[in-house]
Formats: sequence, structure tokens, C-alpha cells
Amino acid sequence: MDGARLWETKSFYQKSYAEICSGFDSVYVSFYKGIGAMTGTMLLGKTEFIEEARTWLRRFGGNLYQLHPFVASAAMRFDNALAQMPQYYKRANEVCEKLKDIEGISFCPEKPQINMFHLYFDASAEKLTQARDRIAGEDKIWTANRFVTTALENLCYTEIYVGEGLLQIKDAELLKTFSKLVELSK
Repeated sequence: MDGARLWETKSFYQKSYAEICSGFDSVYVSFYKGIGAMTGTMLLGKTEFIEEARTWLRRFGGNLYQLHPFVASAAMRFDNALAQMPQYYKRANEVCEKLKDIEGISFCPEKPQINMFHLYFDASAEKLTQARDRIAGEDKIWTANRFVTTALENLCYTEIYVGEGLLQIKDAELLKTFSKLVELSK
């Protein structure tokens, strides 16, 4: 199982991680995605499988000499990050609910299954980027890292990851900011 976003799924499925992973022989999990560690992942599975994977890790040059800083980074953040996931999931749904009435914005999926979703705009990536930069300069709010052009002309999207930052932004400010982003990108 590619469980890079496994930590985020528990709130949607309302099941334990063991139940979510029960149909898989092995699971890869990330410590930098969701947990926010410096870097790092973990592979879980039967002993024989892990030993073979460890051999291939060395063969491909992925066996770092010192892992202590990365382990410490993950360990320091792990419990708190997992405890926050239900709030992030709830906030993702609140964000979608707030933004759904802005003309020129749509979502995929329509209702978030984790605390991440794609936000689509009826605008070009270039105009959205210019609008984002203007908002960042004027309002000191960073709306998106990048805008990706789709196969459909004049339709772009960005990935929204709801974490600590979006827990702090009030609904009125969120609505104002994304309304401004749409307006400036016309």
C-alpha cells in the first residue's frame, strides 16, 4: 500500500490504521507528508520482505549514514500531528463549504475525503499566479504554491492541504481572500 497520506485517512474512514491497511501485505508511510518531519518514511511488512527491501535500499544508495536527525524530527512531531488530523479534516470540509459559493471555483473531490483537495479555477495559471503574488504582497496571505493548467482551456487547479495554517484563518478572511483571487485573475 502506498500510504503516503495514510495518516490523513482515519477521520474519513472512521477505522483504525490496522483496519485500513488490513488488505495489504506491506505499507509505506511518510513522516514528512502530514506529520511534517524533515524527511523520512517507513516500510512495514513481513520480516523477509523488509530484509529484502533493506538490501535493495543499500544497492540503490539510499542507505544514509546518519538517520538520527530525521528520526528525531519525526518522533518530535508524530503524536501531535496525528492528534490534529481530525481537526484538519473537519476544517477541509468547512473550507469547501465556505468557498463553494464563489463563482469560478470548483472542487475535486466535491467533498474532501482527507484534509487535502484540488481547487479548480476558471482562469489561466499566469493570471492566478499574478493574483496570488499581489495578495501575498498586499495582504500577507499565501493562497497557493502553484497553479497547474488542465487539458481544458482556461481551467487550472491548485492543491489545498489543510493544516495548522488554515486552522488559524477565520472564515470571513478565507472567503474575502479567495474571492479576491478569483476577481484579480479575470
